Amino acid sequence: MTTRASTERRLRNVLPAFGIYSVVVYGSWAIMLLWSYERGGASLAGITLLAEMIPAAILAPPLSAIGDRLPKSTALLITYLAQAALLAAVAGLMFIHAAIPVVIVAAAVLNIVASLPEPIHLALLPQLAPTPTSLVRATSVSGFLDGVGLFLGPVLAGELTVDRSFELALVLFAVAMTVAAVFTSQVRVPRAVSPESDSGGLNDAMEGLRTVARDRPERTLMLLVVLASIVGGALEIIAAGFSIDVLQGNSGTTGILIGAVGVGAFLGSAAAGMVLRPKLTPQVAVGLVIAGVPLLVMALVAHLFVAVVLLAVSGCGVAVARIATITLTQRTTEPHLMTRVLAVHRAALLSGWAIGTALAPFLIAELGPARAYLPIGVGLILATALGWRTLRTVDLRASYRPDVIALLKKVPLFEAMRPLALDRLSQRAHWWDVPADVVVMKQGDYLDEMFVVESGSMSVLTEGSPSRTLGPGQWFEEAALYRTARRSATLITLEATRLLVIERSNFLSAVTGSPHGHALDGLLSEDDLEARVVAALTREPADAATLGDRLDAETNDLTGLLANMTRSGIIREDNGTYNVQFGVRHHMHTNIIDSALFDDE
Repeated sequence: MTTRASTERRLRNVLPAFGIYSVVVYGSWAIMLLWSYERGGASLAGITLLAEMIPAAILAPPLSAIGDRLPKSTALLITYLAQAALLAAVAGLMFIHAAIPVVIVAAAVLNIVASLPEPIHLALLPQLAPTPTSLVRATSVSGFLDGVGLFLGPVLAGELTVDRSFELALVLFAVAMTVAAVFTSQVRVPRAVSPESDSGGLNDAMEGLRTVARDRPERTLMLLVVLASIVGGALEIIAAGFSIDVLQGNSGTTGILIGAVGVGAFLGSAAAGMVLRPKLTPQVAVGLVIAGVPLLVMALVAHLFVAVVLLAVSGCGVAVARIATITLTQRTTEPHLMTRVLAVHRAALLSGWAIGTALAPFLIAELGPARAYLPIGVGLILATALGWRTLRTVDLRASYRPDVIALLKKVPLFEAMRPLALDRLSQRAHWWDVPADVVVMKQGDYLDEMFVVESGSMSVLTEGSPSRTLGPGQWFEEAALYRTARRSATLITLEATRLLVIERSNFLSAVTGSPHGHALDGLLSEDDLEARVVAALTREPADAATLGDRLDAETNDLTGLLANMTRSGIIREDNGTYNVQFGVRHHMHTNIIDSALFDDE
């Protein structure tokens, strides 16, 4: 049986692995930039990064389904090992002086694979965190590690390639990814499948694209996503020319300049508290202006420190605008379309990055590396001015729920969440008004909701006896957000009570920032015989007698348990054979919430 200590140990394995991955993925981009710039200047660097980004933008969404088709720990291990092998392969091609197009194609394949681990990692965390609180913390640590990688990866790449040892740098990164794979190999989890995971990635993406195309405000938001990512792509190319031609530096200087944008992005993301406001248009506009103004000054700069500060401020502005844009999209998009629209946003981000890398060589050739920053800064400011009126219409229809956020923040678990995740969760929570003397739930029921009392009061009965009373601002059983378990008490309203209901699937999706969170809705209790039943059926379906033999348990002991688990939807029975049902909501047939929601339809 899996214990809390073992799940925490597995979590400690995947987080360092993700930290290594973050450094390597950003560092390998910088290495390819430096390698191509040395061999063909800004033009070849732009072609190289363009070749890396476009295939990833197209292929990464459908390929990420590997995270649903396999156990996520296995999928993560495979992608880490594949990344290590491809890093070594690119290094080998460089060592034997393979033709430049061959190296670029290999780098493109590497970048496709490198785009897969992050969503798989985020979807894996809920299966490893022993408590909801540790899940929130693990997700926050992952975000921090990604920010560190965004800065440290390019800096390391620059320092490792000062003497043009690109092959050695890639080999070291391959070794690092092998270490990450070793960490991950210690983790084993069962496969959790969502009914949604069987839909085609292309169909999902096309539906999201159609949604965006029909909606002018959404199109404006999408264009701003593309614009912000164009800036990111262009700044990497221009940094190489600026470092060498203006600052008279080397690859180490280039790495510092690229890393400076990453530092700004990290700081901008850390300041995400501003997204929890009714109006987000000002945040988008201010962020883009903050990103653009420093670039207007770069033409006058001839000192590394000043350049680093200006680029960091620009990166901060891009991050602020991007976070506000994503939040606006989440507030204005129908829940059933959210995943597909955000997938389009992801593709737009990669496409914009590719456009930026293609545009930068032209700007450098026409204006020089210092003045190449000017049109990008001017473009950001002009685009903000032109899109202002349309953006305001998005704010007018956005759903901001300060009352829900205020109530959520009274719960220590939610108070620790990142502001962006808290805003996501507030969009998905729903109110339930319950009359007096109503049984909200019974002890022993299987439910996947947590309740927070907004007004009124409820009595908590354990083994039929009152144990305490819940009043405004109090909550019951946050563990239900992590995995299905039998409720430890009965709740009865003492007066008319208003409850905020948070469902597990919505919590997992919000806290991980990943649509794959929904695929983990079927996670189960790891207590005693029930956990052993789930583990055994995960390996292979079986009838009651075979299951009893496997578990060394009496058939009579299993009969009632299997009936309860079947009735609650945790398992299903087909002609006497039991199967685990991951990815479905687990409600007892007596669930009063379902009755309240559906009886009137």
